[in-house]
Amino acid sequence: MNERVGISVLIPVHNTGKYLRRCLDSVLGQTFQDYEVVCVDDASTDDSPGVLQEYARKDPRFRVITLEENGGAAFARNAAMDAARGEYWYFMDSDDWIDPDYLEDMHSRAVSTGLDIVINGHWYIEPENGEVPVVASQEPFPEGEPAYYPPVTVQGGFFPVVWCRLYKAEFLKANGVRFPEVRGAEDNYFVFLADILQGKCYVFFGAFYHYLKREGSLSTSDDYDWHHIGVFKDLSLVFRERGIPPKGAKRFKLWRGMRLGLHKEGRYSELRDFFKDVESEVRPAKHYYSYYERAVFNAVLACPDYKTFRRQYFRRVMVSCGYKNMTKSLRGLLEAIRKKQ
Repeated sequence: MNERVGISVLIPVHNTGKYLRRCLDSVLGQTFQDYEVVCVDDASTDDSPGVLQEYARKDPRFRVITLEENGGAAFARNAAMDAARGEYWYFMDSDDWIDPDYLEDMHSRAVSTGLDIVINGHWYIEPENGEVPVVASQEPFPEGEPAYYPPVTVQGGFFPVVWCRLYKAEFLKANGVRFPEVRGAEDNYFVFLADILQGKCYVFFGAFYHYLKREGSLSTSDDYDWHHIGVFKDLSLVFRERGIPPKGAKRFKLWRGMRLGLHKEGRYSELRDFFKDVESEVRPAKHYYSYYERAVFNAVLACPDYKTFRRQYFRRVMVSCGYKNMTKSLRGLLEAIRKKQ
């Protein structure tokens, strides 16, 4: 079976048997039918392998790749990319699900725009504990108004995740865009690099992706934010190797890693070393970063040790950030009152 298909849906799977049928059923129920599903079983120890084989037996569009050792989501996604036959690639998490017209919305936008990446700005965050799901806020993007944006705008307003993007396979292959084989934050590397290489991003608001927020997933672990530091170090090296200039592009979400780096003395020096390393790339694009990011960035660079930083951080940075946020909120309130009068 080597026929070309419209979309390859690429799904890494590791011990998500409890949620897997809902995920796969949502793909089976798509209005767009020219697809294949490449599932990579990343050495699962629950009933995930049995569920995958069940779907592969009943629908030839489902293929299963089995890994003997657990390599993580990035390793599994790369394995799926190597096996994919689709003109476009769509990455999905095995505990999430999509609305019936999701792939059709994505594919039609990719074809009509001719772009290598299209971004769907609609998704629900679905808490596992039964709380009401919420729509992820995309503040810079007017709801319902599709438009083209530079990567820096998209980076500032969107979660850097692959599951809200559809990629043209040849674009990723030609530019050598693959996931760094790390355990956590690999989406940041992939998304930031691909967006910047394309140069402009098409954002629309179509069918919904349902992101399950659950305890025990990697994204809820204590060290998840810290993984971003290592990924951004790798990303910085790649930008330099490819000669991508820092001016005009926000390359890093600087607040990633701060939560742990700023509150654990043992990691402060590593955070500071990273900031020093990327200073020449951040300064030319400083206006793309939030006030909070810039304030913390400057404070860390100015404070040689953790004790000094703690004094500077709480006395200056937090106070100034709090004051700025408070005055912004007050201005917004006064403006709302003025409009009602």
